[in-house]
Amino acid sequence: MDTKNGDKRPRERRALILASQALARFRIERSVGPIDEALSYLDRACTDEGEDTESWNCRGRLYKNRYLASGQRGDLDKAVGSLRQAIELASTWADRAPALHNLGNTACTDLDRGGCRQPAQGR
Repeated sequence: MDTKNGDKRPRERRALILASQALARFRIERSVGPIDEALSYLDRACTDEGEDTESWNCRGRLYKNRYLASGQRGDLDKAVGSLRQAIELASTWADRAPALHNLGNTACTDLDRGGCRQPAQGR
């Protein structure tokens, strides 16, 4: 255990920090490049050191923002899947709450883009 970073392993903690920085760059640039970079950091860290709720939650946020930039439905599906995995891995309500919040926001994102609207019925 890395006592300096709590219960996080150093490489995973660094990946989460880089992912947060990439999200900030995405908000400025509005391109998928920073998000793809952040996803690669998380994938490498999680492959080497295992996965946890925070990493899956971060992945979900990244894929949601990638969806906003790309409009690709697959990105939204990956966001929802990642957030569901975060919820499943959480051992406490406190760990589960951020992913539940982000899952709700992701659903609203899809609604805002018209992804869940029912076709108009004939009058």
